[in-house]
Amino acid sequence: MVKRFALSLVIAILFPMLIHFGARVLAPPFPVTNYPIYQQSFNANAQESKEKFTAYQTKMKQAMTDNTTLMKIYTNKLAKIALFFMIPMGFVAVLIGILLRIEAIGSGLMLGGILTIIDGYITYMPSSTPLGNFITLLFIFIVVIVFAWKSLGNKS
Repeated sequence: MVKRFALSLVIAILFPMLIHFGARVLAPPFPVTNYPIYQQSFNANAQESKEKFTAYQTKMKQAMTDNTTLMKIYTNKLAKIALFFMIPMGFVAVLIGILLRIEAIGSGLMLGGILTIIDGYITYMPSSTPLGNFITLLFIFIVVIVFAWKSLGNKS
């Protein structure tokens, strides 16, 4: 009994980690723009110091704009990976877990699949609409209920 629970827990923890890091392979870490460093010269006159600071401010604004643009591109790419890789893999794991007759592996896959779906939605959330989230979650919910009804309904 304890071994079955431990096996279920190991599968439930490892499966979401596997999918999460697999998604990160598809979307490498966000490249952070190098921000300029302001170096104040103590020997410079006030006008030269002001010009240097103005140039620094311009470079900093450009770096922040570049960083924001890169972040939007990265977030959209990560959202697509979550929507088309992480969420479906979690969904498939839940369905396989329902259909498996080996209880320890099936329950581990179901829990791992649920955690993977949650991870996918957390990753996908910034780029999604509430209606899109609702529709996909409703679809997953209905299919899981139908599979569970057909698979587990025969046992009772």
